[in-house]
Amino acid sequence: MKKQPVLFLLVMLFFIGLNAQEVKFGKEDLAEVQETVYAKDSSVAAAYLYKYRYTYYEYLEGKGFLLNTEIHEKIKIYTNDGLEYASKSIPLSKFGSRVERFSDLKGYTYNLVDGKVVKTKLGKESIFTEEQSENIILRKFTMPEAKEGCVLEYKYKISSPFYYSIDEFVFQEDIPVKKLFAKMSILEWFKYNQVQKGSRYIKPLTSSRLNSSIGIASKEMTFKLDDIEPLVEESFVANMDNYRLGMNYEIVSVEIPGVMYESFAKSWENVAESIYKTQGFGGELRKNSFYKADVEALRQEYSNPYNLMYAVFNQVKSKVQWNQNYGVYADQGVRSAYMNGKGSVADINLLLVSMLNSAGISAYPVLVSTRQHGVPMFPTIDGFNYVIASAEIEGNRFLLDATDPLSIPNILPLRTLNWVGRRVGEGGRSSRVNLYPLIKASETTMINAKLEESGELEGQCNSRFGGHSAYMTRAGYFSGSEESYVERMESGWNIEIDSLSFGKLKQLTQPLNQKYSFYKENVLEEISGKYYLNPMLYMEITNNPFTAEERAYTIELGYPRQNRFLINIDLPEGFDVEHMPESYQLALPQNSGIFQFSLSQVGRQIQLQCNLNLNYSTYSPDYYPALKEFFNQVLVKNQEKIVLVKT
Repeated sequence: MKKQPVLFLLVMLFFIGLNAQEVKFGKEDLAEVQETVYAKDSSVAAAYLYKYRYTYYEYLEGKGFLLNTEIHEKIKIYTNDGLEYASKSIPLSKFGSRVERFSDLKGYTYNLVDGKVVKTKLGKESIFTEEQSENIILRKFTMPEAKEGCVLEYKYKISSPFYYSIDEFVFQEDIPVKKLFAKMSILEWFKYNQVQKGSRYIKPLTSSRLNSSIGIASKEMTFKLDDIEPLVEESFVANMDNYRLGMNYEIVSVEIPGVMYESFAKSWENVAESIYKTQGFGGELRKNSFYKADVEALRQEYSNPYNLMYAVFNQVKSKVQWNQNYGVYADQGVRSAYMNGKGSVADINLLLVSMLNSAGISAYPVLVSTRQHGVPMFPTIDGFNYVIASAEIEGNRFLLDATDPLSIPNILPLRTLNWVGRRVGEGGRSSRVNLYPLIKASETTMINAKLEESGELEGQCNSRFGGHSAYMTRAGYFSGSEESYVERMESGWNIEIDSLSFGKLKQLTQPLNQKYSFYKENVLEEISGKYYLNPMLYMEITNNPFTAEERAYTIELGYPRQNRFLINIDLPEGFDVEHMPESYQLALPQNSGIFQFSLSQVGRQIQLQCNLNLNYSTYSPDYYPALKEFFNQVLVKNQEKIVLVKT
């Protein structure tokens, strides 16, 4: 019996140890302020010295459950490039009278002055509130006296009435994290799912403790991590956050014996049905009186259903301008958008669906999570932030987005090309829709050039673009002036361009033709009396986009690609070919890509044919070694030279 108090004390100390914040807030540390570089990487601009998060529940009479999150972060600024971390923005959700509450903000900046630490307090003048949208409020603050070498420290608390929605635990940042302590405390009444993100396996320390505010047990999951490497940006990734190390929690249900039971578990079918039944989504699809005369006029003009679909699509594009607002629910409503000429994504594309149906064309909204929004881990209403339209004619499906003036059926803006969407039918019934295009983004370039003995090159270039290549080229041209478009090409290729012209520039459904004359100096490299010429001229590939030793992320191209180059070079008199690179062909596994290089000489003309096809929109990480080597060989072949000698 005498051992029980000792055992009780040990148990209490164990729980206190789990709950204790490991770094005391507001304590000055001379060594931290004196530190000039991050020991493991001197190029780092900033690093988290400490990253703390504690999320737990409490119950308030008359208010119900609250989800509380306490944050404490400490950041070292090594260079001026790291000063972006001196400002922070925290989004808070609000729906009707329910609002997330931001409180207990405190902060200090520590600077080294004359060998001593000077501590500057975060004041009210540096704290701001901004209403981002109807449902999002931003609380912002900027740390005072932030400068190179300083240490920033702040803490705050968020109390949310949306107790069933737990923000992701983010462990990995774009800068190193020296020390992390995170804890999730879930009441025993709550059933939950837990899903990890990132390539590094994390096993939390689990324990149980009494929640004193409610009087029941909670399960606690504690994470202690040291020296977390920054997330390194890689090419062809739609959203790096999809691969950021972290943990997600989903509340499945809440059951208080004899009091209540509520289920939050949803499938994507449930989510689509819930969205459809709202007035801001399904209700908007039923509004049609304000445009009936316009649709009827189009029906009288176009009897072919395909032409009618294009006509309705173009009517919406020309009538309503996108205001850059995202979301799956109508902002102003379809009627207001149509009458006033401006609206959100949902205003515009729900209007498009409604007008297509009124025209007699089967059409449905498709819910999308944009590339920037990421791939949701659980079925949730917040998983979608965009909506497009699907028109179906004679068994053929066309995906449409009327927010972009340059978009055409099945050629969607890049922001929407994020794996799969959810097509929502009558009553909310839904099904998956592949968002990646089957049409290849094609580019065929023909160059006819004349080489002068001086090493100068003059010629004409004709290019034909199809699919997303045509869309992207048009977008690049219309994003500014023609002068700026030419300047970008000239600086990128180091050539001079004259007489630029286009064919079918505004006929969006047609392939785009581009033509120009060019001039380039010093295309010949002389070494020991021999002259070296790259037959790709200025079109050569100069770098491999895949350089990492290994890759854990999917390679996301967005769309399949087909590039073809036909280059004819007339040699000057007095020059003969001593050596030409050999023809070459290389294929990726499963016929997922091919590179072909063929060089020949006909009289005094050199003729090159080069094809580069990537047949998939996405490649799994298993393909990475093959893709890396594929582009290594493409790069080598693109750098091989023709050897000329004077006769």
